Amino acid sequence: MRIHPQPADATGPAAEPPASVPPDAVSIDRSPVGVDVTTSALRGLTLVRVELRSDIDEALRVRVSNRLDGPVLPPRDEGIPAAGWDAAGFTGRLPAAGGLGIGYACPVTGAPAADAAVSVDLLGSASESPETTGGAGVADAIRDLGRAAPPVDAVPTPDAASPSVSGANGPLSKRTDETPPPQPVSAWLTAVESRIERAERLTDATASEAAVVLESDANEVLPEVSGTLAADLAALRTTADRIQRLADRAAAADPGPVADALRTAAAALDTESRPETERRSG
Repeated sequence: MRIHPQPADATGPAAEPPASVPPDAVSIDRSPVGVDVTTSALRGLTLVRVELRSDIDEALRVRVSNRLDGPVLPPRDEGIPAAGWDAAGFTGRLPAAGGLGIGYACPVTGAPAADAAVSVDLLGSASESPETTGGAGVADAIRDLGRAAPPVDAVPTPDAASPSVSGANGPLSKRTDETPPPQPVSAWLTAVESRIERAERLTDATASEAAVVLESDANEVLPEVSGTLAADLAALRTTADRIQRLADRAAAADPGPVADALRTAAAALDTESRPETERRSG
């Protein structure tokens, strides 16, 4: 753990006041700022919690830098890192005679020592930076836009009519939910859907939310999630392409007329091959 003042050159927005400090946190009290750091390991993921306390009657700008051997996985807001976060840590405002609490995750294994997890730099008075009163930046504007999604009216509903697949001799089939896929295909799709749902829960998740998701799956570790999702995506696209090609071939094929002609010819041959007495009795 390092904590020392530096000349002012950066700023960031305020974070939430700190919660109660865990009993196992590493605590360093050096006037004017005290720091408590807690780390916990969770299958390929280290969760870091930092609490800052100030006794100064003036707001300070602080920089909390990650010192673990891995990238920062910050909390996210509308798909982008929450205000004040970057790839290496957090820059924000420590309230006058108050506290600041932040947390993030880092994909490192083992149990890193809490006192070696972060360094804290004091960047000076918060009032010295013109950015503290400036307008919202690009990241803030993106957050204000909200998550990108199509209009509700543009999303197909389960009740929407499914198109028929027609051949040269009329409709071959109609895609409905009444005819489920074969059991092996259904089982595979169910497993893939479960993994995708887990990946969706991890998308834009905070460190605590990610911990809950990973805790619910005893067989999964963080580094494997992205690889599994990529493999599922490749398999789904390959399978979808093959299914579409087969559907197109099935729609183009029209064996009906030839099959009917063969049945008629076979029936005629059978009739001619029977003895005359049988044909008369028939």
